Amino acid sequence: SRQLNEAEKRYGATEQECLGVVWAVRHFRCYLFGRHFRVITDCNAFKWLMSVRDPNSRLARWNFLLQEHSFEIVHRAGKLNQNADALSRAV
Repeated sequence: SRQLNEAEKRYGATEQECLGVVWAVRHFRCYLFGRHFRVITDCNAFKWLMSVRDPNSRLARWNFLLQEHSFEIVHRAGKLNQNADALSRAV
């Protein structure tokens, strides 16, 4: 994990959620490239990123970056995502 820089702090909540996934995919690219994986998120908006029709330059760049990977997006309500919740509370 990492802290947001000043520019990223000004992103909307949806873009910040998407940024987290994009950062993780970039960070773990050497493990993910060439493999099918599942992104489990409590953010429904991430599906929106992959299907937006007229994205701004940032969203277009993220979408392009993610297209080199084979993955599926699974929505899991925050209440049901106990593993991530436990990890975030441990910090």
